[in-house]
Amino acid sequence: MRDCIFTLPNGRFLVVPSNLIRTLEQYRQLQPSSKEQGGMLLGVFRADDEEQFSLENPPCIEVLSITEPCDQDHATRFRFVRQCEHHLNKMKKAAQMYKELVYIGEWHTHPEDNPSPSTIDLNSWQKAFKNKIAIVVIIGRVTNWWGLWMGDNIVQIKNLQ
Repeated sequence: MRDCIFTLPNGRFLVVPSNLIRTLEQYRQLQPSSKEQGGMLLGVFRADDEEQFSLENPPCIEVLSITEPCDQDHATRFRFVRQCEHHLNKMKKAAQMYKELVYIGEWHTHPEDNPSPSTIDLNSWQKAFKNKIAIVVIIGRVTNWWGLWMGDNIVQIKNLQ
């Protein structure tokens, strides 16, 4: 599997290493008893020094690390809420490895073949990412849904390959 490269609305790119895609997809809800799982996306915004980016003009984004679910998270068949200090500790540890690493978004699973954001997802992202740029991901049983949150707006983004 190759790294995934997604096109952003302004022609820039999101890059996600293949090993992180494999890790995300290991949490697919393939069994009727499988619970939603999720975590954080950590990475960097890449822009030329003189280049200004805004909500309407996001930079290139690279995912460098993710957090994975832990036992203290709240997970049911149709809901996931991060509650574990593990996610923050993983973020701090990853930040020591990558100087410019920041929290860039969220991922979670859905128990459907071809997922799309629910009203709960949209409301949650609205609260978490108001006036921010973020990557949001839903891992389905067959396909994944990737989106770019820009302030108050969500745009689905597609893999180039």
